[in-house]
Amino acid sequence: MEITTTNEILIYISIGLAAMFIIIGVVIAIAVLAHKRHLTQQNKMHEMQAAHQKDLFSSMVKAQEIERQKISKNLHDEIGTTLSAGKLLISQIQRKTDGNVHDMVLKVREILDSTISETRRVIDDLSPDSLKKFGLFAELNKLSILSEEVGGLMVNIEADDTKERFSPEIELTLYRIIKEFINNSLKYAQAVVIDIVFEKVDNNLIICLKDDGVGFDFNPNDSKGYGIKNMESRVFLLNGKSEYKSKIGVGTQLKIEIPLPKQ
Repeated sequence: MEITTTNEILIYISIGLAAMFIIIGVVIAIAVLAHKRHLTQQNKMHEMQAAHQKDLFSSMVKAQEIERQKISKNLHDEIGTTLSAGKLLISQIQRKTDGNVHDMVLKVREILDSTISETRRVIDDLSPDSLKKFGLFAELNKLSILSEEVGGLMVNIEADDTKERFSPEIELTLYRIIKEFINNSLKYAQAVVIDIVFEKVDNNLIICLKDDGVGFDFNPNDSKGYGIKNMESRVFLLNGKSEYKSKIGVGTQLKIEIPLPKQ
């Protein structure tokens, strides 16, 4: 009788323990599912926030480009036309004068020529019409010639298999990024040469920019300067990836990879 009672107690204990383990397992499963659901919701929120930030930045960049075009048009229509008219008037006066007055008129004309050239450069920088007409590589060639003439910086462009036209958005964005990199090399790096290599892998465009400047201790975890942030943000707009490296005595490198729209 005692043995039977003991067996019954053990059975009840076993059933109770089994039920307890089942309940614990159900609670754990519910907790895991709830945690996964929470992580999924968080990821969705982060994706929505990232998409929203991207839309905001894209709108800001587009607004900047529209404003650049307006300023460029105003400079061309108002200041450019006025300067050209002044140059024409000076030429007429120059033909009718001699002596000291002729020399003064010549100096004024030289000043006007310089101002007109600078105004045209600013207009082209604000809204490069030649980029729309002739494409990214033609504009980069102009930029490389200007960099060598003005700053003694040689810009080598290697794009044997990639010299094609891209969408206006891609060409303008890449032009702004590359120009920012060149300007930084001119201002801060004391660079002599910049190598820019374009490569097409599958349906991705890879661009590697590298200068031979003094470089600096760059830490990607530290706060970045406006120029670096600007370049990275523009790459982000093209759904691309960027990797920025710099080291003292080695120079600076920027690698960009962007997906190209399928033909």
